[in-house]
Amino acid sequence: MDWYRIAEIIVLILGFIGVGLIPKYFYEKKLTLLKEEISRLSISIEQNHPIKMERYKDFVENFFEYGKINNEKQRNKKLTESFKSISNAVFLFGSDDAIKAFLVLRKGVSDNPSEDEKMKYLVDGAKFMVELRKDLNGGNTNVTAEDYLRIILKDWEKSKDKIQKFL
Repeated sequence: MDWYRIAEIIVLILGFIGVGLIPKYFYEKKLTLLKEEISRLSISIEQNHPIKMERYKDFVENFFEYGKINNEKQRNKKLTESFKSISNAVFLFGSDDAIKAFLVLRKGVSDNPSEDEKMKYLVDGAKFMVELRKDLNGGNTNVTAEDYLRIILKDWEKSKDKIQKFL
């Protein structure tokens, strides 16, 4: 009988140890797999960031310059080229918010835009620029479309009343 009692105690002890070790084994295995996945994702982000940054920078530098071109046909051609260039980068590398802001901007204006249409398009462009900024720095920004417009517009004080309703 004593051996039977000792065997019960040993089985009980092994059971408690097993109950503690088995979940720990699976937990550690899952944790290792998650760490590997995070590492792969980080490498992917690091590899794509320079490409995205260069494409975004080119678009930002040229977008508002095209508005200064007086020849309508030439301006539209330049904008179309610029949109083609950025659309692939935004789709492949951009955040969902950047893609949505791009689609709003891409709608453009009518053939004979009113002053309000022009102002709305300007604001849509600024909103897209802010989304690109968020996209490049992981969303950590307090900069607004209004801030961006203050930077690029020489006559902000004169224009802000017209623009304000579209912000």
